[in-house]
Amino acid sequence: MERLTAKNKHGKPIIKDWPNYMEFDIINRLAAIEDILGDEYDLDELREMVQAKREGKIPKYTIGDTVCDRFGNAWEVTAVELHSMRTKNEWLYRCGHKGTDDYRALWHFEAFPSKEDELRREQE
Repeated sequence: MERLTAKNKHGKPIIKDWPNYMEFDIINRLAAIEDILGDEYDLDELREMVQAKREGKIPKYTIGDTVCDRFGNAWEVTAVELHSMRTKNEWLYRCGHKGTDDYRALWHFEAFPSKEDELRREQE
Protein backbone atom coordinates (compact mmCIF):
# COMPACT_ATOMS: atom_id res chain seq x y z
CA MET A 1 0.00 0.00 0.00
CA GLU A 2 1.44 3.37 -1.00
CA ARG A 3 1.93 6.03 1.67
CA LEU A 4 -0.29 9.08 1.53
CA THR A 5 2.09 11.17 3.63
CA ALA A 6 5.67 12.37 3.41
CA LYS A 7 7.95 14.54 5.55
CA ASN A 8 8.83 18.12 4.70
CA LYS A 9 12.36 19.54 5.07
CA HIS A 10 11.69 20.15 8.79
CA GLY A 11 10.56 16.56 9.41
CA LYS A 12 6.86 17.43 9.76
CA PRO A 13 4.30 15.12 8.11
CA ILE A 14 2.58 16.45 4.99
CA ILE A 15 0.14 14.97 2.47
CA LYS A 16 1.79 14.06 -0.85
CA ASP A 17 0.22 15.03 -4.16
CA TRP A 18 -3.01 16.56 -2.85
CA PRO A 19 -5.69 16.09 -5.56
CA ASN A 20 -9.34 16.81 -4.74
CA TYR A 21 -10.26 13.17 -4.08
CA MET A 22 -7.32 12.61 -1.70
CA GLU A 23 -9.25 13.70 1.40
CA PHE A 24 -11.66 10.78 0.99
CA ASP A 25 -8.77 8.35 0.48
CA ILE A 26 -7.16 9.51 3.71
CA ILE A 27 -10.40 9.21 5.69
CA ASN A 28 -11.11 5.75 4.27
CA ARG A 29 -7.55 4.57 4.94
CA LEU A 30 -7.61 5.85 8.52
CA ALA A 31 -11.00 4.20 9.10
CA ALA A 32 -9.68 0.89 7.75
CA ILE A 33 -6.62 1.08 10.01
CA GLU A 34 -8.74 1.87 13.06
CA ASP A 35 -11.09 -1.00 12.20
CA ILE A 36 -8.11 -3.34 12.30
CA LEU A 37 -6.63 -1.90 15.51
CA GLY A 38 -9.91 -1.54 17.41
CA ASP A 39 -11.16 1.29 19.58
CA GLU A 40 -8.19 1.43 21.95
CA TYR A 41 -4.64 0.95 20.72
CA ASP A 42 -1.17 2.05 21.67
CA LEU A 43 0.92 3.31 18.75
CA ASP A 44 4.18 2.77 20.66
CA GLU A 45 3.28 -0.87 21.29
CA LEU A 46 2.29 -1.30 17.65
CA ARG A 47 5.59 0.26 16.52
CA GLU A 48 7.54 -2.11 18.80
CA MET A 49 5.69 -5.14 17.41
CA VAL A 50 6.37 -4.14 13.81
CA GLN A 51 10.05 -3.54 14.60
CA ALA A 52 10.31 -6.93 16.35
CA LYS A 53 8.75 -8.63 13.30
CA ARG A 54 11.20 -6.87 10.96
CA GLU A 55 14.11 -8.01 13.14
CA GLY A 56 12.90 -11.64 13.05
CA LYS A 57 11.99 -11.76 16.75
CA ILE A 58 8.43 -12.93 15.98
CA PRO A 59 7.93 -16.24 14.15
CA LYS A 60 6.05 -16.24 10.86
CA TYR A 61 4.05 -19.34 11.85
CA THR A 62 2.64 -20.42 15.22
CA ILE A 63 1.51 -23.69 16.77
CA GLY A 64 -1.44 -25.10 14.86
CA ASP A 65 -0.57 -23.44 11.54
CA THR A 66 -0.23 -25.63 8.47
CA VAL A 67 2.99 -25.23 6.49
CA CYS A 68 4.35 -26.96 3.42
CA ASP A 69 7.84 -28.27 2.82
CA ARG A 70 9.67 -27.79 -0.48
CA PHE A 71 7.93 -30.87 -1.90
CA GLY A 72 4.45 -29.45 -1.20
CA ASN A 73 3.72 -31.82 1.70
CA ALA A 74 1.52 -30.20 4.37
CA TRP A 75 2.64 -30.30 8.01
CA GLU A 76 1.06 -28.97 11.19
CA VAL A 77 3.34 -26.84 13.38
CA THR A 78 3.56 -28.40 16.87
CA ALA A 79 6.42 -26.34 18.33
CA VAL A 80 8.37 -23.19 17.47
CA GLU A 81 11.96 -22.68 18.61
CA LEU A 82 14.42 -19.84 18.22
CA HIS A 83 17.99 -21.04 17.68
CA SER A 84 21.11 -18.88 17.79
CA MET A 85 23.16 -19.58 14.68
CA ARG A 86 26.54 -17.82 14.75
CA THR A 87 25.64 -14.20 14.00
CA LYS A 88 21.84 -14.34 13.86
CA ASN A 89 18.81 -16.15 15.22
CA GLU A 90 16.85 -18.63 13.10
CA TRP A 91 13.32 -20.02 13.66
CA LEU A 92 12.82 -23.80 13.64
CA TYR A 93 9.33 -25.24 13.24
CA ARG A 94 8.74 -28.74 14.59
CA CYS A 95 5.91 -30.28 12.61
CA GLY A 96 3.85 -33.45 12.45
CA HIS A 97 0.63 -35.01 11.23
CA LYS A 98 -2.26 -35.48 13.68
CA GLY A 99 -2.71 -39.05 14.86
CA THR A 100 0.61 -40.26 13.44
CA ASP A 101 4.25 -40.47 14.45
CA ASP A 102 5.30 -38.50 11.36
CA TYR A 103 7.74 -35.76 12.31
CA ARG A 104 9.60 -33.05 10.44
CA ALA A 105 11.69 -30.09 11.52
CA LEU A 106 11.71 -27.15 9.10
CA TRP A 107 13.88 -24.06 9.29
CA HIS A 108 12.05 -20.80 8.58
CA PHE A 109 13.45 -20.69 5.04
CA GLU A 110 12.18 -24.24 4.35
CA ALA A 111 8.57 -23.64 5.49
CA PHE A 112 6.02 -22.21 3.10
CA PRO A 113 2.38 -21.28 3.73
CA SER A 114 -0.19 -23.87 2.69
CA LYS A 115 -2.69 -22.88 0.02
CA GLU A 116 -5.48 -22.88 2.63
CA ASP A 117 -3.51 -20.49 4.86
CA GLU A 118 -2.76 -18.20 1.92
CA LEU A 119 -6.46 -18.04 1.03
CA ARG A 120 -7.43 -17.42 4.66
CA ARG A 121 -4.89 -14.59 5.03
CA GLU A 122 -6.07 -13.00 1.80
CA GLN A 123 -9.67 -13.09 3.03
CA GLU A 124 -8.69 -11.54 6.37
